[in-house]
Amino acid sequence: YRAICVTMTEIGVALPGFVAGMFWTAWELHHLVQAEMSAVMPEAALSSLHLILGQFSDERFLLDDAFFAAVWPILVDYVGARGATAGAGAAADRFRRMLALRAHSLASLRLSKPGAVAGRAEAVREYVAATAGSLAVTPDENTARVFAQAVGHAAAQVAAIRDREGGEIADLELLPWILRHLSAAVLDCLLAAPRRAEAAEGLFQAWCSAARVADTEGLEDMLYGDCKLDVILAAHEPVRN
Repeated sequence: YRAICVTMTEIGVALPGFVAGMFWTAWELHHLVQAEMSAVMPEAALSSLHLILGQFSDERFLLDDAFFAAVWPILVDYVGARGATAGAGAAADRFRRMLALRAHSLASLRLSKPGAVAGRAEAVREYVAATAGSLAVTPDENTARVFAQAVGHAAAQVAAIRDREGGEIADLELLPWILRHLSAAVLDCLLAAPRRAEAAEGLFQAWCSAARVADTEGLEDMLYGDCKLDVILAAHEPVRN
């Protein structure tokens, strides 16, 4: 079944309207899951959506002008709490976790492409905020690793815009926002009762990916003022290593 679908995609992607049709199919499946119209076999819709999103790693989908409008909101839903299918059963929950990881991988791949961030700061913020909120509650090593990669790609894109000069203010402000948002999420986990150490460590990994390319001008104020890095390091020994 999967081989047939992949072969059909490889043939169809060159045809007019095929990419738009695939994007529309992904939306239909997504809304089917969210509306719980597939209550009898929710894993069927989740599995189909997982398969379709896998096809979108092809650059003919990934770089299409409609990708951020058509696909990105789906990715944000599944990396965050809105992608949950509570009470749908063990099989559906397993597919949901697989779908979340695929959404992260696709987001990371898209953010690695030149020009991915320019004019799309708000979309990236939504992804970072949704993921930080999800990881704070349900930490996962694999998810944290892919998220750190995605954040690193986004930060590198912002750094490239900064170095070229003349970028949009919203784009240039994205990296400082990511650093502040993730450091606040790390601190929230460390100060929680009980302490959510695993979640804090996963989020700190993503923070480090962004901090590596932060602007050196005003860096000390950003790290120890806005991000309270000294407080984080003092609060949890493992992040100091």
